[in-house]
Amino acid sequence: ADACRQMGASPLIAAAGGRRRLEPIGEDYPVIDAPLMVPPPRRFPLSLSYAGNLLRNGWWHSDTLTGAVRGWLDLFETAPPDRLIAEHAPAAVVAARIAGLPCTMVGTGFTVPPEASPLPSLHPWLAVPTSVLERTERDFLDAISPLCATYGFAPPQTASDLFRRADRLACCDPETDHYAAAQRSSWMGPVLESATGV
Repeated sequence: ADACRQMGASPLIAAAGGRRRLEPIGEDYPVIDAPLMVPPPRRFPLSLSYAGNLLRNGWWHSDTLTGAVRGWLDLFETAPPDRLIAEHAPAAVVAARIAGLPCTMVGTGFTVPPEASPLPSLHPWLAVPTSVLERTERDFLDAISPLCATYGFAPPQTASDLFRRADRLACCDPETDHYAAAQRSSWMGPVLESATGV
């Protein structure tokens, strides 16, 4: 946000919990509440991939997912951005795709999935069969099919393809990427903040 401001932009931050979430770190940017996903309770096994993690965190529930995307679209109408910079906000990235809004995904390797199919395991120390990752990806694609129909865009062929219109900036080194076999063209390295060092 500081770099964007230095380039003449006027950052507006949408965060879960709004201003209350950012007060402890002293941010002085305007902040609004980000749409939340609150799905019905459901037990899920350990998330083995990014697709599995999204399913576990509400993407399995069509009404919850569609409501979150609709919330982001409403936010874009209320405060029209020139570009969305999303850190771990996949529903916002999908909303940007629907709205035709330029978008950049930033974050650690975990929050910026590689362009691979199936999405690789989050646990390289486990021997996860490719067939399991493929099944999770099929479950994910089935879960988002109603969303695609609601907003009239072709269902993606892979989980990664859902985010293909967004630029992806992995703010980590290859050695600290959550995906040991990540198929990336580059890594930005960690972003350090002078006051806190993180």
